[in-house]
Amino acid sequence: MNCRNCGNLLQQGVMVCPYCGTPVNNGMQQPMGGPMYQQPMMQQQYAPPKKSGSALKIILGVIGGIILLVIVVAVVIVLTSKKLKCSAAGGSFTVYYTDSNIWACTTTGTGTCDLDLLQSNAKTYGVDKVISLLKTTAENSGAVCTSE
Repeated sequence: MNCRNCGNLLQQGVMVCPYCGTPVNNGMQQPMGGPMYQQPMMQQQYAPPKKSGSALKIILGVIGGIILLVIVVAVVIVLTSKKLKCSAAGGSFTVYYTDSNIWACTTTGTGTCDLDLLQSNAKTYGVDKVISLLKTTAENSGAVCTSE
């Protein structure tokens, strides 16, 4: 049976709800001398369940933040980078660079590009000298080079 006032489940035979103190009318006559009151039982504290997805949300938030940061850095590099494109009859190459680093090179046809070597030389001699030497060498070989 449930308490008509608070709705809590009542043990059989109680005369008063131990949770709210409301007299229970269970069809029995009350004893002489008025209602018999029992000492209210200690109500068990309710602890809300822990959120199981909160750690996952934090991890996904951190991963999302890292991805966003990588995208922003890539956009900044692309927007601030320069490009040297050299084309000849057999193929072409394009080198993408900033003032401080050579970060990519692409080729078509028989063109070749060794990014590791370009980056190593850029650290040793500077980006401007490497790009200038690359352009001069390609033009001396008959290529047409443009800088953007």
